[in-house]
Amino acid sequence: MNTLTKECYIGSSVDLSRRILYYFNIKYMTNYKSKSIIYSALLKYGHKVFKLEILEYCDKELVVEREQYYINTLKPRYNILNIAGSSLGFRHSETTRANMSLNNTKEKHPFYGRKHTEESKVKMALSSPLAKSVEVIDVETGEKKFFNSNVQAAKYLNVSE
Repeated sequence: MNTLTKECYIGSSVDLSRRILYYFNIKYMTNYKSKSIIYSALLKYGHKVFKLEILEYCDKELVVEREQYYINTLKPRYNILNIAGSSLGFRHSETTRANMSLNNTKEKHPFYGRKHTEESKVKMALSSPLAKSVEVIDVETGEKKFFNSNVQAAKYLNVSE
C-alpha cells in the first residue's frame, strides 16, 4: 500500500521471496516490457512510502481464488487486471530446461568450488535491498517479535527468505 495515496496493489505468490526481489530490482522494473502500474508507482514514489501487508496465508491451490477475493473486496488501483491470474504450474520446455542446466553447471557456474563464510552470509543479508526490519505478530496470542531483516525473520519462522 502506498502510505501517501492510500492506493494498493493485490498480488499473490507461492514464492514470496522471489516475488519481492522483482519489486526491489530497479533495473528490472525500469526495463519491464509491459507498463506495470505498481512498478511505475514504486519508481515514482520510492520504496519508503510503500507498506507490504500479507493479507492471508493459504494453500497454493487457493492462491488465485483468494487473490480474486481481495481484488473484488479492496478494488486496488495499482492492479492492471481485475481478474486474478497465475502462472502457477507453468513449466519451461524440455529444451529450455536442458539449455539452462548446461549453462549453469559445474565450471560454468560463477561460484563453482567456492563457499560463503557465515560472516559473509550475514553481511550480504543485512546489506541486501530486501533487508528491512520485520515485525512478526502471532495472530493467536498477539505476541510481537522484531527482526533486523527478512532473513532473520525467515530463519526464526523456518521458512524461505
